[in-house]
Amino acid sequence: MKIATILKSNLAITHKQGEKIRDRIIKKLYHGKRVTVDCGGLIAMTTQFLKPICEIVLLYSQDFLNENVRFTNIRKINALLLEHCIDNILKTKEDDK
Repeated sequence: MKIATILKSNLAITHKQGEKIRDRIIKKLYHGKRVTVDCGGLIAMTTQFLKPICEIVLLYSQDFLNENVRFTNIRKINALLLEHCIDNILKTKEDDK
């Protein structure tokens, strides 16, 4: 699945586009397909992008996500920020058990 069509520029995306990304990822995973999120060289990793991705992390296990979801064309600083957010959510999930 290419999200690049949603990320038409390298600027921050809107809340509605972030929700669209989340829904498309969940739909693909539900149908047993692996997902590739092409971040389109996104300059600013905003909450509009991070929040929907973090909502997906709450739904699935870390092993499942590692196996079935990957991010491409993502800047190093954004990859680190995304990884940090996902790790914090996973730690919170573990603490809640």
